Amino acid sequence: MLEEQLRGMEEYNTAILNEQMLREVQDLEQKLKAYTNEPVILIAYTHR
Repeated sequence: MLEEQLRGMEEYNTAILNEQMLREVQDLEQKLKAYTNEPVILIAYTHR
């Protein structure tokens, strides 16, 4: 039971962190696009 709760919390926290990282990457992408007309490609790596 406790193990299931911990796994659920870990999955929830991972999802929250991934969403936060995605927002930060999108924000960075917008800032970079403001400086250049060249295509911008950002690669984000998530580790679990």
